[in-house]
Amino acid sequence: DTYVFLDFRSIHGDQGLEFELKKHTNALVSQYPFFLKTLAESIVSIPVPIGFFKNFIVEKTGKYKDRLNIKLYGLVPLITCTKILALQQGLMETNTLERLEGLMQAKVISADHKEALEQAFETFLALKIKNNLADIDQGKDFGSYIDPQDFSTRQKQILKEAFWAVSELQKKTKEALKVEESRF
Repeated sequence: DTYVFLDFRSIHGDQGLEFELKKHTNALVSQYPFFLKTLAESIVSIPVPIGFFKNFIVEKTGKYKDRLNIKLYGLVPLITCTKILALQQGLMETNTLERLEGLMQAKVISADHKEALEQAFETFLALKIKNNLADIDQGKDFGSYIDPQDFSTRQKQILKEAFWAVSELQKKTKEALKVEESRF
């Protein structure tokens, strides 16, 4: 998978080889801007799971009825848009939080947006971990679905803020890579 490859890290041996491969990869990415645009097209179109009346949009039927996929709507677009913008800037970092710092230093995102994205990242990860622990307790396979009805009003607000921060990052990615709106 391309997304996984772009996050490679050296775990043993000459760390200089990792640096050289990253430098080479970044050079190829800058030489072929269409590559990042192609990666961005599907990610920037993931909708915010919040409806017109500010309610969460959850699954309507099936196994996950009344639940929301935190990975699909939160973690994936946050991590992937951050990765794409970092590659566009030629940043060498592979850690999402380090990439956000680099994007702020490069003035791609503001300090306030960086802080909101860090909080969103922590919110999504905490919910995913909490959900996985609950799944273990119930003898279920790990999942990424949460039930927003289980949250307090404040927790719901924090989750909505996290999704809005990701939505802004998607817009920023769309603009930076000149991704056109899908027309069906």
